[in-house]
Amino acid sequence: MQAQQQQLPFIGGPADHFATGPPTLADILTRDRKSSIAYDYIRDSPIVSSLLVSTSSKSFTTILVPSNSAIMSLARKPHQGPPAPLDGQIATYNTDKEEEEAQRAYLEKWCLLHAVKGRVDLQDDGVHYNTMVGGRDVWFSHTMFDKAETLLMPGAIKITGQSEASNGMIIYIDGTLSLENAESA
Repeated sequence: MQAQQQQLPFIGGPADHFATGPPTLADILTRDRKSSIAYDYIRDSPIVSSLLVSTSSKSFTTILVPSNSAIMSLARKPHQGPPAPLDGQIATYNTDKEEEEAQRAYLEKWCLLHAVKGRVDLQDDGVHYNTMVGGRDVWFSHTMFDKAETLLMPGAIKITGQSEASNGMIIYIDGTLSLENAESA
C-alpha cells in the first residue's frame, strides 16, 4: 500500500514499476535529469553515495537535491573547493595533491550538508533536523503569499517536489545550502 503523497509534485514513477522491488534513492536519482549535477557530486561522496544504495532499515536518509540550474547559478561550484578566505588572501597549497584533497573534502562536506539521517516531515513547520554536517540544521517553513509554498530553511529555498524510495526520500530544492554561512547560496 503506497503512502499518501503530500501536496508537492511527485517526481518519478510509482515503486511498482521496478521488477526487482521498490526503487532506491540511487535508482530515482539516476532517472532524474533536472538534478543530474547534484547526483554527480553525490556519487563522488563516499559517505552519501553509500546511503543511496543501502538497504539497511537503519540507513533511511533524506537527500536535499538542488536543481541543475541552482548549482549552475553558484559563483563557485562545490567541486572547485572552498572559497578564498574572507581576508582576500588566496588559498595556497604546497602540492596539487593537497589542493585535490581540499577540493574532495569540501565536496564531501557539501554533500553531507544536503543529507539528513531519517525521515523529515515537510508539514512540521519549524521542526529542526540535523544534517550530516555537525551543528548544521535545516527546517521547513510555509508561506501563503501568492500561493502556498514550502521553503527549506535557512535561506528560504523553494521546494519543488519530492520522491519516496525504499531507503529514503528525496526533496528537490531550487537552491543550495551554503557551507560558508547559514544562508542559502
